[in-house]
Amino acid sequence: MVSQLAFALVLALLAGVNAFVATFVQLKNNSTGAITEEQERALVHDWFTEAFPSFPSYNLVHSPRLYKAYDGAQPNWVVVSGFTPNCISHANLSIDSEAYTLVSSLSSPNLPSTNIKWLNPVQTTLKPIPGAGSEFERWYREEHTSLLSKIKGWVRGRNFHLASEIGERRRYLGVQELSDETTIEEVVASPEFEAAMTTPWREEIMKSWEETISRIFEIEVV
Repeated sequence: MVSQLAFALVLALLAGVNAFVATFVQLKNNSTGAITEEQERALVHDWFTEAFPSFPSYNLVHSPRLYKAYDGAQPNWVVVSGFTPNCISHANLSIDSEAYTLVSSLSSPNLPSTNIKWLNPVQTTLKPIPGAGSEFERWYREEHTSLLSKIKGWVRGRNFHLASEIGERRRYLGVQELSDETTIEEVVASPEFEAAMTTPWREEIMKSWEETISRIFEIEVV
């Protein structure tokens, strides 16, 4: 019988390095506060261990990483990986996985030896305007990621589109990763960040956006 680890490795290799799965996790219902923060963390850690087998250090794709919300918004947790988790149902947790396909990527030469601490996923849904998708991709590739790469602690920037969607009304997921050399407060206050967010090209591109959601997550040690 094929082991769980071997099966996961096969799925990852078939998906290739261009595959990206974002799995958002939160408590189903805790309106009474019966589940404490530490109990929630234990539930998520147990689920993560079951859903994502351990990968050897020489794996050919990026190992699954668990992050906790830093911005106080919901969902509280996200796992980024190269494949869908083995377990997508839980008695106490709501689990939502979405698969994306890589559009563009830029990374620091120090990526292999960097401790990634911060994850900034930005989900952008475009209006059904002809050519909006290709222009958004060009802006993200040629200007946006390049400007963000000048920020202290920046490690990698990638842009994905939702794998199941076609046509002009596309949903993108931009993912920026930063190291433990910086804080989110320092990033937001930096002139490099302001420069990336206030260009004429970005102002023009924003006209085609239907909705955009930006989140901040911090790496969780499991």
